[in-house]
Amino acid sequence: MSIIFTGLIGGASPTAYADEDDMNDIFGSCNVQKWADLDNDQDTAKITARINRALLATASMINSRLSSCGFTIPLVAEDGAENPYILVDLNASLAGIWLYEHRGIDDFDPKTGRTVHRLIYLKEQAMATLEGMCSGIYDIGAVRSSSAAPEASDGVGNENGRCYWEDGYNLNCDQSEW
Repeated sequence: MSIIFTGLIGGASPTAYADEDDMNDIFGSCNVQKWADLDNDQDTAKITARINRALLATASMINSRLSSCGFTIPLVAEDGAENPYILVDLNASLAGIWLYEHRGIDDFDPKTGRTVHRLIYLKEQAMATLEGMCSGIYDIGAVRSSSAAPEASDGVGNENGRCYWEDGYNLNCDQSEW
């Protein structure tokens, strides 16, 4: 019997692997609420809708990448396990970054003067974790639809040439090689 990783919010499709509490654990509830309140009107319905959108958008991105490296989507546990925490943490981290970036970036690197944001390291780490899932560095206990995993990028510009960080900020992935 296969068990489908269902995530914590949403219906049969699409679903997220994390929820608002997971985001709050990483970024703090005040930050998540502020980043989700685009109109600065403290409308809880709009804030909740944006948080859910961020979770679903980033879960979709995770699924897209995992699908491209051979995982069956929706993710199906090999041994009936629950969503591995690494997947929950990845979804929550990327969703918080999504909210932060969609408010507009006004941070800059004092050394170079270039526009970056304070969460760029966390974003790079999250993308490297996602690539580690594809390459098998991180075992998420999910069924692969193909027997061999393709070579994966480390998310920061490895020799495979798939993904690299342009200007230290923009992730560029040549999907023609996937």
